[in-house]
Amino acid sequence: MNNAMVAVPLASAYNAPLLLATETHITAQTEAELKRLKAKKVIVVSTNGAIGSGAKAELKALGLKTTYIEGKNVFEASTKVAKALQTQNKKAPDTIFFATDGAFADALSASPVAAIKGAPIIYLNNKSIDKTVADYLKSVKGTIKNAYIIGGDGVISDAMMKNVATALGLKSGKTVVRVAGKNRYETCVAVNKKFKSVLNSDGICVAKGLDFPDALAGGVYAAKNKQALFLADGSKLQDCQNTYLKGKNAAKITVFGGTGAVPDSLVKLIAKASI
Repeated sequence: MNNAMVAVPLASAYNAPLLLATETHITAQTEAELKRLKAKKVIVVSTNGAIGSGAKAELKALGLKTTYIEGKNVFEASTKVAKALQTQNKKAPDTIFFATDGAFADALSASPVAAIKGAPIIYLNNKSIDKTVADYLKSVKGTIKNAYIIGGDGVISDAMMKNVATALGLKSGKTVVRVAGKNRYETCVAVNKKFKSVLNSDGICVAKGLDFPDALAGGVYAAKNKQALFLADGSKLQDCQNTYLKGKNAAKITVFGGTGAVPDSLVKLIAKASI
């Protein structure tokens, strides 16, 4: 799943949708969409065989020109996607986002902003900087002007934040800053507030916060329309979510997924809070 989050900026750069596959095959829905789009080229992002030989054979049978971006782990995959993004944009990024490799929500929350900015999302953990990540940071040192750590110090420590700042030649707390809340929902709101100047549409995109496929599939849509991604679950909204929605005053709400993912009752609460 982590592969897909970092692919959102790349998909956006190609003005392409982000479709899902399993390890063993291309689903009927994905195949139908490829045919509907009359796709000629596919970029497959995969870690350690996440997209296996069966799925690759099916893509080949469809006659698609396929490029594989594969890493031995999520850290390497994220740097390879970052390099592909740089190639597609024909310039080095001036902004970079970091998220934990241990969960999907933080990277997901940042994905529309990263896509709009043409910025990569790179994975970190709290132990050490992976060699492939260290090498990538060295390659963009001097071009990166701002870096953002998405999530609290429980997932990416202050010490790691300082290590990243040193690797990029930036200052922790100034040009490397943390954007976080006490949980995934507060972090999502914090991201949306921090980057309200680029998420400047009067609409928001709502998705289930405890799972990733719906929000992931809609991430490119959110970026293209400059809409904030809003993660929500359960039967009520948190205080920070209510406050954000009142300030946002969204005129349009796009919900990703069916009522099993985001119940109509929750959508009504979101709409009411937006008035």
